[in-house]
Amino acid sequence: MNDSGYFEWFRKDSQDFMDKRIAKSYETYTGLESKLKALPSIRKILIGGSPYDETTRFNKQNSYPGKSAFFSTIIAHQQTLPK
Repeated sequence: MNDSGYFEWFRKDSQDFMDKRIAKSYETYTGLESKLKALPSIRKILIGGSPYDETTRFNKQNSYPGKSAFFSTIIAHQQTLPK
């Protein structure tokens, strides 16, 4: 699942779009919380994006500066929820 989008990063309203995406991500993950808590034997692993998305020089339209920080924001929120 990629909650941060891709081509939306190039829109004029990208910050507004990202704010809405992150709010939706928080809402969705909170909805999963009770299901995850019901399965304590399952180890939950949170994965951020690779640095490739913001460090590639292959094509300027495939470079997303700040994307790993955006992923980190989503993961930080998920880590604050009770285990």
